[in-house]
Amino acid sequence: MWPVCAKALDDIKFGPWVTNVSETSATISWISNSPGMGYVELEDGQRLYDMYVGRRNIDRLHTVKIKNLEKGSTLRYRAGGELLKTYF
Repeated sequence: MWPVCAKALDDIKFGPWVTNVSETSATISWISNSPGMGYVELEDGQRLYDMYVGRRNIDRLHTVKIKNLEKGSTLRYRAGGELLKTYF
């Protein structure tokens, strides 16, 4: 059984929340209706994925820590993901 990317994960159930804010980092968290690979897309188009032990996390609870922010900058982001469909 292998998961295959089927479509964009656009069904955010709760959130997103911004937590653990410091001068150079922040954490974005949200819960989706369906399991998938969550990511935060920054204003410049860069995607930061929800990772667990070096791999993209497939879950409904998504958490992405954004590091190396410029001090005093404004963060513009979009939470999203890739919905997975399983084939047998």
